[in-house]
Amino acid sequence: MFAYKYLNPSYKLALVMDETTMHSILITMKSSTLQYLDMFNISNDAFMFTLIVNGVQTKPVTGADDSLLLPLLIGLDTSTKGATSTSLELRYFTRKQTWSKDGGHLALQLPEVSLPISIFTAELRLPRQYIYNFTGSFGDTPSDKSKYAVPSSFSYVKGKRRFSRLDDLYQDDNEAAQQNSNIQMNIPQTGRSYFFERLFVYNTTLSMDVSYHQRQEQPKLSLWKKITSIFGMGKVTV
Repeated sequence: MFAYKYLNPSYKLALVMDETTMHSILITMKSSTLQYLDMFNISNDAFMFTLIVNGVQTKPVTGADDSLLLPLLIGLDTSTKGATSTSLELRYFTRKQTWSKDGGHLALQLPEVSLPISIFTAELRLPRQYIYNFTGSFGDTPSDKSKYAVPSSFSYVKGKRRFSRLDDLYQDDNEAAQQNSNIQMNIPQTGRSYFFERLFVYNTTLSMDVSYHQRQEQPKLSLWKKITSIFGMGKVTV
């Protein structure tokens, strides 16, 4: 705890209308001695993880009680002494709950971390053709955009790689294969975003409940009915 300075995460969820839900977690923090960030409460059916730390792709480590250990010392600026900023991007998929076209309910449990959080921003990207009601740890009133600055990823590695030896000019097969296997998953830019935020969160399980129903479209009026409605021309009963 004494090595901790601040933690600012952004959690995004995109509901895909087939069989999966995509999750994206972006964290910026400052720490001088921590080697791993412990993350809990990730769904047991989560799969296809990608993790980028300070612009360098790596892998999370499985910890105790099904937690994830996210390495913090990768891709740092070695010339910086003491505390330094760290950027983490974690993305994964889960099997979505049954989605009914007639309406239903979604129960969402958000990941937890082992450190206090200064600002927690949650963004849900949901299909437009439904009306939603929200309850849970963030209240029932979402915003169309974030009220606070959302963290952005960064990298200490800039420009091209510097070669210390002539041999370094040529990639070996393993290195080339590793670079080709890197996958960057992005949140689909479809649907509508709903933003929720909380200040100073620590040792608290955050959850969100979403109820939804199909948006009822008003029947289209014929041109004659539009004209009669404007001029008050209706059926006259004698």
